[in-house]
Amino acid sequence: MVMKDKLVKNHHYGIYYKVRNFFIAFAAVGCLGLAIAVPTYIGIQNHKEAQLLAEGEEEENSGEDLEELVSYQEE
Repeated sequence: MVMKDKLVKNHHYGIYYKVRNFFIAFAAVGCLGLAIAVPTYIGIQNHKEAQLLAEGEEEENSGEDLEELVSYQEE
């Protein structure tokens, strides 16, 4: 039995395998990028929401302090 070369057996040329490997590598890099980007984006959004809540609480507290100051000055 004669062993056939992979290129002859499948009727593909060498460039086919190079292009296929390029696209497989490109897909792997894309998936890795998404695996890094999505949790980072979610973390940034959670941090922004927490910051906005903290600023809202500070504004509420500062308003209460001013009301107490005005009522103290009236006495």
